[in-house]
Amino acid sequence: MPASLINCKKCLPEFLRRFFFGGEWLRFRKHGGVDDAKKAIWSRLGNPENDEAWIGGIIWADSVHLCWQRQHWRNDFKPVFHGQLRNEGDDVILQGRISASRSSRIFIFGILIVLLGLSVILVQTILVPLMCSLMVGMILLLIRFSQHCSRGDEQEIVRVIQEIFEERLRASRTL
Repeated sequence: MPASLINCKKCLPEFLRRFFFGGEWLRFRKHGGVDDAKKAIWSRLGNPENDEAWIGGIIWADSVHLCWQRQHWRNDFKPVFHGQLRNEGDDVILQGRISASRSSRIFIFGILIVLLGLSVILVQTILVPLMCSLMVGMILLLIRFSQHCSRGDEQEIVRVIQEIFEERLRASRTL
């Protein structure tokens, strides 16, 4: 990765850095195999008790994507845990970070590039760059509002993952 891109990440405001690049790396380790971990995670997905909020997500091969969902509420920019399951000796490792969904990041990045391009190409007219600047401001407000509405979701995702791995640890100790 070029050094200029790494330095660029540092100049972004914290909320944009977390949205596009994610937070710190999270790592969970428990005794067992990848298939056991996938079954344990799969058993927690969905809303069988019709709760107000629950963990949802997708498991593909060794890739795990988990998010916190609420009844009657949709937030396409909500935080999502993107992780990988892998074996390491007799243990399974779930490692990943929390950021916005890939489609949300691509969508917002694409809109920002188009608006920047329009501003540069049509700089001779004052109206287009002004409108593009206002639209960029609206997009930034949309991201902040989305993060405000999902302010406890990251902690809930981490809590559920920790519970899943602790259950597996307790079960392996009792055997």
